[in-house]
Amino acid sequence: NDIYVSTSESPAGDSEINFQQGPNSLSNLWNRPPTMTLNSDSGTLTTKTRERGGILNLSVSTELNSFDIQSGQQIVTDGEPDLDKMSLEQQFDYYADTPEGARILNTEGNHYNTNAEKALLIARAQYVRGEGGPELFNAFTPHRASLTGDDLVAYDAAVQDLMNEMREEGVYNTGTIDQDGPIDESLLYITASAAVEAYAGSPDVLEAVKGDIDKWIFSTDNANAIGVGVSGSSAAWYNTGGIVQFGLGPLIRDYVNPNDDYEIVPHELAHSLDNSDGSFDGLPPGLSDEDAQLFIDERTRLFELAYPDGFDVTDSREEYLTDIVDSSGLRPYAFYNQYEFMAVVTETFLSSDANAEKIKNASPELYNLLREYYGRDDLPVAKPPGTDLPPGWPPIIDWPPVVTKPPVIDWPPVIKPPVIDLPPITKPPVIDWPPIGKPF
Repeated sequence: NDIYVSTSESPAGDSEINFQQGPNSLSNLWNRPPTMTLNSDSGTLTTKTRERGGILNLSVSTELNSFDIQSGQQIVTDGEPDLDKMSLEQQFDYYADTPEGARILNTEGNHYNTNAEKALLIARAQYVRGEGGPELFNAFTPHRASLTGDDLVAYDAAVQDLMNEMREEGVYNTGTIDQDGPIDESLLYITASAAVEAYAGSPDVLEAVKGDIDKWIFSTDNANAIGVGVSGSSAAWYNTGGIVQFGLGPLIRDYVNPNDDYEIVPHELAHSLDNSDGSFDGLPPGLSDEDAQLFIDERTRLFELAYPDGFDVTDSREEYLTDIVDSSGLRPYAFYNQYEFMAVVTETFLSSDANAEKIKNASPELYNLLREYYGRDDLPVAKPPGTDLPPGWPPIIDWPPVVTKPPVIDWPPVIKPPVIDLPPITKPPVIDWPPIGKPF
C-alpha cells in the first residue's frame, strides 16, 4: 500500500506529479496499479486504472477520469470529455494525450503556445478522430465560415482536391532528411484550406499550381530553410524545380492569424504561379500585353518611391531594404526584387478585404488589375485618385443663377393722416333767465 511519487512531462509539455499505489514491476505490466496525476498548469487531477482481460489476459483496458481541481467537477468520465466544463488548457491537455494528438506533437514538434495555437491543435485532433469536419477550422478560415450552399460545397471540394495532391506528393522533413510516413490529414487540411482561402475566386490558379509543384515538404524544424540576405532564413521557400517547403512553426503561427498580411501559403504559391508558364519573371501569367505593361509600370513607380537613388528589380540584396524611403504601405519585403514584389502584393491583396485596401492605396491601377485577375468581383472597383469623393460632392451649382424680379414698391408712399376720435360736440343747455316766476 505504499504510494510512490514521480514527476513527468505531459504530451503537451506540462510538468506533472504522479502518485502510484505500489511500484512498477514485472508483475504489474498487465495489472498496473492505479495512478493519480496532478497537472497544475491545466488545473486537473487525473486517475488511471489499467486492467487485463479477455482470452489469455492479453487485452488491456484503461479507465481514465479527470477532475477540475478548483471546482471539483468531473470533466472526463471513462475517457469521454465534457468539453463544456473544460477550460481551453484542459481541452488542450486532453487532446494532446490522445493517440492522434500525441502523434502530431511527436512527429511535428510542439508549436502550440498561444491560445489560438492550442485551439488549433484541439481542432486538428478532433478532425483526425472524426469528431467533426472542416467546420472545426472555421475560426481560422473566415472565408469558408461566410459561405453557404453551392459556394460552400465548391470550397470544400477545392480543399479536398488539393489535399489529394499533397497526400501523394507531401513529405515530412527533419534537418535535411525526408521522413517516412504519411502526412497528418489535419496538416493537409490546414495547408490546402490556406490556399483555397486566398485563391477560391480563381480556380485556374490552383490548377496551375498543382501542375507546377511536384513535391510539398513540411519541415519540422525548418533546418532546411534558405538564407535570406543578411538577416536570417526563410519561413518557407519555393524553387523553380517544382518544390515548395513550409516550416511547420511559421505555418502554424500564420494559420491562426488569418487576417494579417503575412500569408506563407499564398505567398509561396504565387511564386509557383509565376513559374507555371515557364517564365519566372515576376508577372502573373496570362496577362494581356497592356495589363503586363501596367503591372511593370506600377511596380517601377513604387520601386522608385522606395529607392529614389536607384534600384535593380532583378537584384536580391536584402541590405536594400534598410534604405527604403517609402514602402507605400506594403511590407518592405515587396521591394526585395521583382519576384517577391509579385508574391507580396498577391498575398496582401488576397489575405483580407482590409489588406486589399493597402494595395488600393498604393496603386488603384494595380488593385483593379489584381481584382480582375484573381476573380475578386466582391471587392469594389478602385477609382482614379481624386475621383473617389463622398456622395453629393462636389455640389451641383446652377450657373448663371436665376435672377428673380425685385418686388414693386410704390414711392413715395401715400401717407394718410391718422384718424383721431374726438369727443362729440354737444350744444350747451338753454337757460331761461331771468327766471319767470313769482316775485320774492
